[in-house]
Amino acid sequence: MISLPAALDARMQRESQLTFFEYMVLSVLSEQPARIMQMSALAARTAASLSRLSHVVGRLEKRALLARNRIPGSGRRTDATLTEAGYEVVVAAAPGHVAAVREYLIDDLGPVFPGKTYLDWKLDDPAGRGIDVIRPIRDEIEQRIRGLLTALHPH
Repeated sequence: MISLPAALDARMQRESQLTFFEYMVLSVLSEQPARIMQMSALAARTAASLSRLSHVVGRLEKRALLARNRIPGSGRRTDATLTEAGYEVVVAAAPGHVAAVREYLIDDLGPVFPGKTYLDWKLDDPAGRGIDVIRPIRDEIEQRIRGLLTALHPH
């Protein structure tokens, strides 16, 4: 049996030549104003140590997908800036990532709600009248996400 984090990582590498964590870094930066974020805040958003983030940012910097810039003033503060090339890479990788998450996490929830995926159910009941039926699906998704986060960042 393959774990969800390993499956997402393998697929991301195969389809986009990025690790799942590299994709997360680029994705977080792509959502920021001016595509810039302080490294310490980026580490917090990606649940990574500054050391791990710095190593990955160095690899992405060598590929010209982002740039690091020292923040003037006292301290050792640094910003990470997503380059245009990095933005193009993350935009190109996003549909494959969404498809993988849907395939591995959402569509695989059939046994909780036999015969339908979560999306099928939502389309059949757009008013949400069957919320009690969907709670087990929500709980299963939350459990899988917790497992994913634990596997990515064991403490």
